[in-house]
Amino acid sequence: MRVLLCAATEMEIGPTLQVLSLKEEHTVDILITGVGLAACTYALTKEVATNRPDAVLQAGVAGTLLIDQPLAEVVVVESETIGDLGVQEA
Repeated sequence: MRVLLCAATEMEIGPTLQVLSLKEEHTVDILITGVGLAACTYALTKEVATNRPDAVLQAGVAGTLLIDQPLAEVVVVESETIGDLGVQEA
């Protein structure tokens, strides 16, 4: 089974990458898509069309950090709202 693990930035899945590097029996492809809808759509479409993974897992903060949601918690997305393109200007 080919599994693709993707995230916008390496920082979001850094600890996972460290664990996977210790487990030689795991064969998980990693894709860093870049921040925002356009970057993710382009990178993910290109990767899936080229390499045809059996499963795709998206990891990261999903553009939000909630005070009541601890980091590294597994969640299920039930709905989403596209509020911007993932970039905040100072």
